[in-house]
Amino acid sequence: MASGQTSNTGRTSLLRGYPESLSAADNTRISEDNYPAPEGVEKVQRVEPEVKIPEAFDSHFHLDRTLRKLHLSDGTLEDIFNKVSMDNDKRVKLVGTVAVYCDPASYPSEQTLSSLPEDMSVAIGFHPKHASSSHRRLNEDIKHMLRLLRHPRVSAFGEIGIDHTEPRKDWSYQVDILEKILPELQDQHVLIVHCRGMRGDCGTEAFLLLLHFLKKLVRTNHPIHLRCFAGNQYVLKRWLEVFPRTYIGFTNMVQSFDPEQVAALCAIEENRLLLESDAPYFKTMGTNVSSPS
Repeated sequence: MASGQTSNTGRTSLLRGYPESLSAADNTRISEDNYPAPEGVEKVQRVEPEVKIPEAFDSHFHLDRTLRKLHLSDGTLEDIFNKVSMDNDKRVKLVGTVAVYCDPASYPSEQTLSSLPEDMSVAIGFHPKHASSSHRRLNEDIKHMLRLLRHPRVSAFGEIGIDHTEPRKDWSYQVDILEKILPELQDQHVLIVHCRGMRGDCGTEAFLLLLHFLKKLVRTNHPIHLRCFAGNQYVLKRWLEVFPRTYIGFTNMVQSFDPEQVAALCAIEENRLLLESDAPYFKTMGTNVSSPS
């Protein structure tokens, strides 16, 4: 007989003692576990394995801008999560966030600052895109910023910096702002730095210009978060030579990095890396807004 085949004789011997056919009732009795457990043994309930969600810390997102994008006049992280869909395989358990307020028009009130979650750090800054505001408005906004920086919930100064995606005529105003506000930087505040070169450019000239001004106004060992970094290894080396306590933030812009930018990312020590959602920006497919993650 060929291997793998079973004869009727073999089948009969294996089933000897059992009827060839069973009634529905017989089938039910056999399929059920009707045998009592041994004395003293409790029946154990089957427990499904818990799916572990990775923990994450979002080092940079905009609470005010995200709420505004979702048409919420006020709200919490929970309100944002309820409004923004997320694929299950991308979910994380947030163990902390940094909420960055850098738009004077939507600076938080002191009452709002006091009501924010304990695991949420707060940064107050002045985005360089606002540098072209009127002289009178600028002075009022800077006073407001400096007043909020004295609040005990605020632990970071920024984001501030240079943005050369703005019209060239505004670049000098951005430097003026830096010279006005950086002397107010306190030791207890992490400095969050924003730097962008011209569109289509790697940004080397903007990084080196910003570094030139920061050297004059910030102490060497001050802790710095260089956010949404997209520079090359040359910029990274020069920056860390001047400010060795710099931590480097990345968004999902890394998906479009060229080989030089990838090389810079790979050269950074793991304990210097910071992940940023930059919510509400960098939305995922099928959504209009991103959320902290």
